[in-house]
Amino acid sequence: MYKFELDKILEIRKNIEDSIQYELNVMERELKKEKNKHYELSLRRQNLSKTIEDKLAAGSSSKEYLLYADFISKINIDLENHLNEIAEMEGNRDVKRNELINAVKNRKSLENLKIKRTNEYLKMLQKIETNNLDDFASSQYTRRMEP
Repeated sequence: MYKFELDKILEIRKNIEDSIQYELNVMERELKKEKNKHYELSLRRQNLSKTIEDKLAAGSSSKEYLLYADFISKINIDLENHLNEIAEMEGNRDVKRNELINAVKNRKSLENLKIKRTNEYLKMLQKIETNNLDDFASSQYTRRMEP
């Protein structure tokens, strides 16, 4: 039976692809967590803004308003930092996705080569078998024709 001479390399490329796929999945989960944190901070800022508006409408002191304003500005800074982290994580994810695409291309090219060589081997076997059957048939014919 035919043994593809580059099977070990093909196996290594499959392992590399699996490893990159795993890393990409980890990055996707981390990115999703970061987006959830950003969403929670946004909700927290909205709730705090509503609370400040309600207290101002109720006539609270300016000192209390300044405390809330400082807290909101800290949340805004945190939101901006989260957006920067998310953008960086998305960039890293895109790089990893391109790595995965290249790894898949490399693996597929080897798999296609394996299929091509296997088909060539099978054609060669079929040709040998056909030749053997032709030889056998001609020898049988020759034996029958001899008196």
